[in-house]
Amino acid sequence: MKVLAIFISIASLLAGCHCSDDLASSYQFNVTLVQDSYWLYWNFSKTAEEIKFAVRVKTTGWIGFGLSPNGQMPGSDVVIGWLDGQGTHFNDRYATARSTPPIDAKQDWFLTSAKEDNGYTVLEFNRKFKTCDDHDLDIQYDTARVICSWNNEKPTLNSDGTYSISAHTNVGGKHVNLLGGSPDPPKIQDNAGTFTVAAKEARVPNVDTTYWCEAMKLPQAVLQNEKYIVKYSPNITIGSEPHVHHMLLYTCDGLEESDLVSGGDCFDGSVSSRVTACTSQSELLAGWSVGGSDFIYPEDVSFPIGGPNSPQYIVIEIHYNNPNLLSNIIDSSGLIFTYEESPREHSAGVMVVGHEIDYKMVIPPNSPNFTVTSVCSDSCTRQNFPSGGINVIGSMLHTHYTGVGLSLRRVKQTTCDGVTYYEEVKPVDRNLRFDFNYQQTTHLPQPVNVLPGETLMLQCHYDTTQRTGVTLGGLSTREEMCFTILVYYPKIDNEFCLSSPMYDKYNDFVDQHVPDQHKAAFRALVPERSSKSDYQITFDLLEWNKTQIAAFEQLVYTTGTQRSVCPSEIVNTVPSLSCLYETTDTCTGQEPPTCCERINGIEVTASSASALHLCIFLILTAVAVSIFLTGLC
Repeated sequence: MKVLAIFISIASLLAGCHCSDDLASSYQFNVTLVQDSYWLYWNFSKTAEEIKFAVRVKTTGWIGFGLSPNGQMPGSDVVIGWLDGQGTHFNDRYATARSTPPIDAKQDWFLTSAKEDNGYTVLEFNRKFKTCDDHDLDIQYDTARVICSWNNEKPTLNSDGTYSISAHTNVGGKHVNLLGGSPDPPKIQDNAGTFTVAAKEARVPNVDTTYWCEAMKLPQAVLQNEKYIVKYSPNITIGSEPHVHHMLLYTCDGLEESDLVSGGDCFDGSVSSRVTACTSQSELLAGWSVGGSDFIYPEDVSFPIGGPNSPQYIVIEIHYNNPNLLSNIIDSSGLIFTYEESPREHSAGVMVVGHEIDYKMVIPPNSPNFTVTSVCSDSCTRQNFPSGGINVIGSMLHTHYTGVGLSLRRVKQTTCDGVTYYEEVKPVDRNLRFDFNYQQTTHLPQPVNVLPGETLMLQCHYDTTQRTGVTLGGLSTREEMCFTILVYYPKIDNEFCLSSPMYDKYNDFVDQHVPDQHKAAFRALVPERSSKSDYQITFDLLEWNKTQIAAFEQLVYTTGTQRSVCPSEIVNTVPSLSCLYETTDTCTGQEPPTCCERINGIEVTASSASALHLCIFLILTAVAVSIFLTGLC
């Protein structure tokens, strides 16, 4: 394909170009893709489903930017642009190999301004979330693999009007949730107040994993009169970024003045049992995880806190990750809360949904996509949710190192011809390109209404191809977790809805998939009573082939019984879905068939409808011809 340069008037571009000094003020979100060299800025509109980018790069050569399915060049959706004496050049391209990507016949990225300024180049451009172009990648509400490149040399003009582009001399990239923030945050009142909850110069132990607990009393102004949190922001100590994995904050009563003196390990006796109990028996105020940014409540929602009859104390639990066993980490990280004096229309709550943090969560090695399923059962939602349900506005999906994807699915019962089936409806949240190093509380595109009687089913996917033994659930980042923290309204008295498998089909797995020489050891394991070390030793006896992995997932997490805690204990099975969620095809406008139509084998698509119309036409034509011939006779 010949390279057809797109020339745009330099004058019009420069008139609309933002200089480097005001890019940060013009764009709500930004990230450094390559330190001291390449900066990305962006805004987006949920209603227009459009995103606007700006890149500022320390070069006067050509600039590349794009989205990748896996962080690599092949398969990427990219743009390349530069300025020279001929004008400004910018093309939507697609990469098929590690070579100059060809120009896309359908141009869906549009340049709006360009400028060279003191050795830097700034390009601004936009595109739709979904372009309906096979060579483009959709921009979704999950973790994007953003890639970038540049060369300090400008492309050279060939005699046939095409350009030769030298290979990049610099590359970079980052995992970014482009649509995870709030694009139109409501204005916060001028008289809003703040308070900070943080560790007080915590000396992080020189061990791999520490859960640090520290208690404080709410500020007097908050205790005297109820306040309404409208925003919270991370405040991470400089230098602690690699070590602060996540933070959870709880409000509680029953602490003593001695509990406020200093913090310590939550579980080794360094803090009182009262402080430890606060992290498991009290209301969750907020959560933050590595890579997260501010969480801003919608304009009609706030989180009430304080007042004379409310809990007086806050406990912050910080998960420190210290794999190099450093002994010189002093940390004062925490969260800054912004509050207003007046309530908003809705009061928010926070709820944890997922798998209990328990070593009974067993993930075999050698699997690129092992799935753990947990359920907040229909009985739990029926018991605890109001008649109008809850409206989820934010979600912080969470796993450890081997997690590669999570999906919080919503399931309801539907009846077709007198038979009841399980149907998946619009999911609450999904990120199938999850990155352990980039977790945040995502603002959902729209509130998701979860009704009483619906089931919430969290599925976590793990890649354990680099592990040689089983991975158990636990607190360490080398162990695993599977949960999400939901921000919702209206607030209800229910802080968690968790489950764990009951291993009721464990013996089937042993009988059918464990070699004879290991059967005795596996039968000696009692799932509900055996220790963590027993689990590790026993399950590591297997080499874990594909058949064993699939059978274990099926018998334990798909068809096996689960115990839900919400907070009452309920035994339930994982719903077997007859209909998966389908949405309207935004490119064709085609509506999906209903669940009952799919179950009954009726699927009227655009093509089948056309075929039906043609069939009717042919039949009518045949009838008309027959009548005509009969008349002749």
